Amino acid sequence: MPSALTKKFIALGFNAWAATVRLKHAVRRLGALKLGKVDHFTIPVHDLERARAFYCDVLGAAYLMRVDDETFRRFGRP
Repeated sequence: MPSALTKKFIALGFNAWAATVRLKHAVRRLGALKLGKVDHFTIPVHDLERARAFYCDVLGAAYLMRVDDETFRRFGRP
């Protein structure tokens, strides 16, 4: 049966180990990028109508505009 002093040393060692683990995680997070919100993202697809249906009907995204080859030509982009 461990004595009270042995139990205190075990608890002290465990707490020290747990503190080093928490410190390592905190240091790693210091340089990590944090994402607040997503304004928009672009995913090139071959079938725009099928992609729109998936993202709007299945995932619930809002359909705001269509950017296809004709749109690029109107704005003078190749």
